[in-house]
Amino acid sequence: MNAQQYFIITQKHFLFLLCLVCTIAFYGCIQSQQEKAQKQAIEGYMQGLFGGDLNKFVQYSSYGYALDSMNQRNLANLFVSAESTRAKINGGYKNVEILSITQPPISQEQDSQVQIQKSYDDSQYNDTNRDNKPMPTARANVRVVFGKGTLTSDIELVNYEANKWIINTMLTLK
Repeated sequence: MNAQQYFIITQKHFLFLLCLVCTIAFYGCIQSQQEKAQKQAIEGYMQGLFGGDLNKFVQYSSYGYALDSMNQRNLANLFVSAESTRAKINGGYKNVEILSITQPPISQEQDSQVQIQKSYDDSQYNDTNRDNKPMPTARANVRVVFGKGTLTSDIELVNYEANKWIINTMLTLK
């Protein structure tokens, strides 16, 4: 093997390693952005519900968002008022500790059901641009810290739009 062949082989290996490192870095960046958005949603939800911030509750809670979109923000305010009052009785909302976040993989059965549904919709409406994939979900185990105690619970997150997560669980201190 002469020097030119050695250089070509070395260059190919270098390019392969460079592509591999870039792919890993890109995947890690996407994961960290997703985790950051999930944590932001969890913290916003807790500040809204237990801290008494109606705007954050409406932004990060599927229930609050639904009530607000039906012009029933006053009902969302009732949830927030009740839970923030209960939180004050327990020493006030301090913070939330995110113990774990897991994302279930989409099973082949779910994926095939999506394809069947898409085929039905396409034939019914003749709209091939519709995307009927289920929204990505995640499950988080959290510990909500109050002045006089804690609440540990699992909550469900739903990715409803371009890395925007919303909490699809209603917690209560009852």
